[in-house]
Amino acid sequence: MRIVVMGAGGLGSKFGGLLAEHADVWLVHRRPAHVEAIERHGLRIRRDGAERIVSPRATTDLRGLGTVDVVLLLVKSYDTDGAAEAIVPLLGRHSLVVTFQNGLGNLETLAGRAGAARSALGVTFQGATLAGPGTVIDTGHGPSYLGGAPASADRVSALAELLTRATIPTEVVANVEGLLWAKLAVTAGINAVAAVLRVPNGVLGRVAEAKQLSLRAIDETMAVAEARAIRLAFDPRERFELVTAATADMRSGTLLDAMRGRRTEVDALSGAIAAAGRAAGVPTPVNEALWLMVKAIEATHTFRVAEA
Repeated sequence: MRIVVMGAGGLGSKFGGLLAEHADVWLVHRRPAHVEAIERHGLRIRRDGAERIVSPRATTDLRGLGTVDVVLLLVKSYDTDGAAEAIVPLLGRHSLVVTFQNGLGNLETLAGRAGAARSALGVTFQGATLAGPGTVIDTGHGPSYLGGAPASADRVSALAELLTRATIPTEVVANVEGLLWAKLAVTAGINAVAAVLRVPNGVLGRVAEAKQLSLRAIDETMAVAEARAIRLAFDPRERFELVTAATADMRSGTLLDAMRGRRTEVDALSGAIAAAGRAAGVPTPVNEALWLMVKAIEATHTFRVAEA
């Protein structure tokens, strides 16, 4: 199976690296230093003091890759449309493109470019971060799930089996949208709140005022899902408690991007929840406020006052 991982950051590199022992894998990343390190020395995956080196191929340029069987889309949500357009020349009639991205709207954007029959939704509870060029820190081994159109059922099942063989346990489920929204609700209670408060995840579960803010964002998301007749796959409030405890010292991706002066994915998270709430007639004042605050943090980065 020929696989391209579009957006080989931490999670994309981890997926592609593990799959490389079972398939022909290309990692696509925009930074030449990361690509060159992988090409010269392999990809280093570190976890709990141990290190393994795997050998996917890597490139900054999609040209010349030819037709592929699978594309895993793991770019930032704001890059989805450009990435989806770029991969279309790689797709054959029976190719499959899977979004494992954060937030809402990615599958719809992907389907608009690649076609619904070739597009599938993935939800993963795996974790990873880039420690430097060619090096990934494996931060979590949760399950992954896939769902797609009936026309792609065989291809989705084959990919799930391959991911599982590559030590990324993956199940095909009917209610993948319920998993997406349940995960989104947890993310709504962590990412933007942590970015605004500039705190690691564990603080949100321990400090009463912060927890209140997080749970209100979660409750709003659950209300929007209910109005859209989406059956959540698990209780986001319970999962919030587990996640903030298990990742107490970690910083959310939104916080890290905000601290580095980068664009965040808040539009596809809190912003998308607020937009969905307006469309469904469900008030989402907390998510609306969190979205505006994170957008303001992005816009005012160059004016930031230094600490005394």
